[in-house]
Amino acid sequence: MKNVLLFLAKLLGFSLLLYAMHKPLMMAYEFVLLGIIFQFPASALMPAGMYYDSSLWLIPTLALVLASPQLSWKRRLVMLLVAVFAYWALDLCSFFLWVTPPLPNVNVSDAHYLYSLVWKMTGQWVLPFMVWLIAASRQVGEYFAVRA
Repeated sequence: MKNVLLFLAKLLGFSLLLYAMHKPLMMAYEFVLLGIIFQFPASALMPAGMYYDSSLWLIPTLALVLASPQLSWKRRLVMLLVAVFAYWALDLCSFFLWVTPPLPNVNVSDAHYLYSLVWKMTGQWVLPFMVWLIAASRQVGEYFAVRA
């Protein structure tokens, strides 16, 4: 139980720290993402500020990987890079499929809304935990094991 509380305290601390620094983190993420997007002619169809952006969802991913116990710094760095590239890939695929997220109160196809829902579910809920479990599956199992 002590291990779980320590992990949760570290997770909360890293989450608060990363959230306090979220503006520069988001700007760096978006700088690279938009630099790639603007290389394509379809970017001219994109209204200002309307693009798929997963930068805020890096915070729980980074916090989980950083708070993981008994994980080498090399492995943490590799998984953080994997997470960033996975989010960039998710956002770029979204751009190539739809260019922009659906605007509120505008008629768009059901497929567009469904895709946006899947994008949000994948990026916001599944991907942070998936990256964390891949990075620290062995350590998580050992750290949270119930001892008799």
